[in-house]
Amino acid sequence: MKKAWCLIAVLALAACEDEPGGGTSDGGVEVPDAGAPDAGGPDAGPGDGGQQEGEASHWSALSVPGVGTLNAVWGSGPKDVWAVGESGFIVHWDGAQWTQETRVPADFAFTLHDVWGSSAQDVWAVGAAGVILHFDGQAWQYAGIPEQPFCSPSNVCSGSLLALWGSSATDVWAVGKSDASKGVVSHWDGTRWSHAVLEDVGRLESVWGSGATEVWASSLTRLVRWNGATWQAHSTGTSTFSVPTDLWGVAANDVWGVNLAGEISHWDGVRWAEVALEGEDVGPLRAIAGTGAAQMWAVGGSSSSARTLLHWEGGTWKRVELAAGPALVDLWVLPGGEAWAVGLQGSLLHRQP
Repeated sequence: MKKAWCLIAVLALAACEDEPGGGTSDGGVEVPDAGAPDAGGPDAGPGDGGQQEGEASHWSALSVPGVGTLNAVWGSGPKDVWAVGESGFIVHWDGAQWTQETRVPADFAFTLHDVWGSSAQDVWAVGAAGVILHFDGQAWQYAGIPEQPFCSPSNVCSGSLLALWGSSATDVWAVGKSDASKGVVSHWDGTRWSHAVLEDVGRLESVWGSGATEVWASSLTRLVRWNGATWQAHSTGTSTFSVPTDLWGVAANDVWGVNLAGEISHWDGVRWAEVALEGEDVGPLRAIAGTGAAQMWAVGGSSSSARTLLHWEGGTWKRVELAAGPALVDLWVLPGGEAWAVGLQGSLLHRQP
């Protein structure tokens, strides 16, 4: 039976404050200039009799030496994948190895929380203090520097951008929190970034849409929805614990969410409903993605040795039994089923179909 998580525990799991050049409690060391994944990293080999032994064989574990937490991963294809994380870490996969990205602004050290792009020549990354970076295929450059509403008039910057999503190169959304811990939605229209504070919403954790006029964003306790003109509060119709803190979908009437209470919820175009999970409590879930309605994965975990991977196939969520390893915090899936998951201690999981 699912463990009843209290709201205090849920909030505590997401309460790491962001600051310029800062990071999580994992700490960060300088990434080597280049190098192949650490063959000595945690091994994700076949499971130990779990329900998804066959699925486990598709996943292998890697790590990038010297890298702290990797917060997000995205790619334009199997030979062009980016991962970003604490203390300004940006690493790139070229189809053969992960290497440190050196084409960044001098002394860049802002923790980055998410990365997304419309193509290999149009990639965005956002992070602490509301910093925004853009990659044009040649180099990463500042597109947004610490400013209001992420910084106070005295230049104390405790705001942050935490998540990214776009429908095109001229319609990109970023969400996070202001210096006063209010929800912030930022938008790129192809020419400039604009920022708006949602006074009655706390920090926003995730954003995803099915198109330019249908976008969802979530905080720990609320959902908001963009209809092409305004952001409006939207009830899940369920308990506070069922509010998703990471979102991904297939269409406007097929949206999925996971949260730190280990719950999965689904929007069918009319209402949100919690989806039953087989087995015992799965612990915090932090990201969800898939190839479509028939095949999805969710990742999470609660510590440096307790990672979680769930697989949706055949209409059921099942745990994939992996060897112990650092918790996973983000996931990116290609249409053919190849996938990357990233997490604590520079850990990566790679899925080959």
